[in-house]
Amino acid sequence: MIWLVIYIFIGTVLVTTVTLSDKVKAYAEWKKIVRDLKNKRFSGRWWIQQALLPTIGFLIMSLTWPLLLYFWNADRLKKSRRDRREEETRFRIRRADLVARCSVAEVEIAEKIIDPMGAVPGLPFGHLNGAWVRFHDAKPEAAELWSFATEWEDYWGNFFERKGYVWRHQEQLHPWLLTFDVATNDVLGNSD
Repeated sequence: MIWLVIYIFIGTVLVTTVTLSDKVKAYAEWKKIVRDLKNKRFSGRWWIQQALLPTIGFLIMSLTWPLLLYFWNADRLKKSRRDRREEETRFRIRRADLVARCSVAEVEIAEKIIDPMGAVPGLPFGHLNGAWVRFHDAKPEAAELWSFATEWEDYWGNFFERKGYVWRHQEQLHPWLLTFDVATNDVLGNSD
């Protein structure tokens, strides 16, 4: 029984606070109501709009205020779950994804583009040589170069086969350079 009293008390305090804050903003309206009370100019419509409906609203709010708290908290939990899901699906390279240790010279030889038409520069990774240079410049001190291959699931449940190179320093696998990224399931939902 005490819980019911506390429940109704809290609801009453909340609704009273909200109602009073609205009424304070409409102080001019109160002056008009007091003037009309003195002049006794009230119709049935006024009683419905100014007395009956606010009273019914007050009673409903007093009894249903926990629903407001529930929906407010549910929205926060949904956002928290979404943020956690985004963090879980962020692309990371794990030690199990590492394929082989390699040297910079080996990678530059293996990834050198040879284009007989001359449209692509004869550099490692061709037009993407700038990305390779930035990756090489971002090498942590005493890090080893490793190749990696993994299958990754994105936020929407699509799977991708990814390959590339990563700097390994102790247990850290960062930064990485992606050289192959292909969807392994039908991302667009085409049936053919």
